[in-house]
Amino acid sequence: MTRPSLRFVYDEAGFKRNEVFAARLMKAARKAGIAPELCVLPTRSPIPRLTPVDIAMIRSRVPELRSAATGSAGLAVNNPKIALLGNDKLALARFLSRHQIPHPLTWMASALGPCREQLIQKPRFGHGGLGVGKVSNPRCGLDSFILQEPVLGADQDVRVYVVGDHPLACVARSATSGFRSNLRFGATARATTLESEQKALVIRLISLLGPGYYGIDLVGPPAKPMVMEIEDVVGARALYMLGIVDPAMAVASWMASLL
Repeated sequence: MTRPSLRFVYDEAGFKRNEVFAARLMKAARKAGIAPELCVLPTRSPIPRLTPVDIAMIRSRVPELRSAATGSAGLAVNNPKIALLGNDKLALARFLSRHQIPHPLTWMASALGPCREQLIQKPRFGHGGLGVGKVSNPRCGLDSFILQEPVLGADQDVRVYVVGDHPLACVARSATSGFRSNLRFGATARATTLESEQKALVIRLISLLGPGYYGIDLVGPPAKPMVMEIEDVVGARALYMLGIVDPAMAVASWMASLL
């Protein structure tokens, strides 16, 4: 009898940044009774033809690699909706508006001229806080940037790690300088729990996005939380640093339950 098969898919640059977590995922999958395969694909064309597997967990943001990996798997994690909303901030804002989920007001940078108050300018397809800044003169004409209203307390956020269709753990992150609460910019992190309003918002969003392994970033007061971002290829640095939980084992156990 053939064991269930699982493929972890990375692009070359992404794998170099996440070798430790990739190794933990492989080890956890074997413990969960899954035959894991580590697939590190080049971003140059043509992309190698992939053999079929039961599940592909896609840890790359490169669209062509995601498409190839999805097509070779019976089940792709994360699903295309999560991938889209995790990599396009404008698409996410429109999705949240359509479903009446609280979030910062968002515009295309090309839609506004000089403003009386400073707004937050972000790369539409950016990650990790890179290229984010406060502006009063938006870079008009650039469709690759969005603008968002400043949110009181946005220098602190709560990242919710989702495994399957449930929150696995929560980390409160606080900026030490400026307003970006990303760890790469020196933010501090601590374990936390969700208040009732935060939990209700997260559960509702998970029901719309579907199961997977991803992050949901919340900002604002616990009684009136907003969704700031979805992190499709979410890491695990803070969870291991704080010793909260083993996300690799949680992910592997969840995927084993699907087979």
